[in-house]
Amino acid sequence: METIKMLQDGAKALFQKPLGGIRPKGGDPFLDPEISGDSEKRSADGVDFGNLLLDGLKEVSGRQMEVKKKMEGLVTGETKSVEEVMAAMGKSDIAFKLMLEIRSRLVEAWKEVTRIQV
Repeated sequence: METIKMLQDGAKALFQKPLGGIRPKGGDPFLDPEISGDSEKRSADGVDFGNLLLDGLKEVSGRQMEVKKKMEGLVTGETKSVEEVMAAMGKSDIAFKLMLEIRSRLVEAWKEVTRIQV
């Protein structure tokens, strides 16, 4: 949960910072819901990109918590299957690596946008 809160705060700070000192006429669309419109109106399929990312983060966090519980169960003797724990660890690792790759691509895209000369 701390990771999700940190990412939310970072994204909020990132979008509140003016791009090269330029502010949009009529208000900031990231802060003013009347200007930005409804999230369902902005996307073609009704899925909000921010919520999609948060759902992904929650899933990764959930998988990590599942691995922690299964490992504790293995140590305490509740779980007898090492294979089950290893499979959960593999799924968690893949989900975490995917999240890191998405973050890296978003950061690179943002850097590219900030380098654009207006």
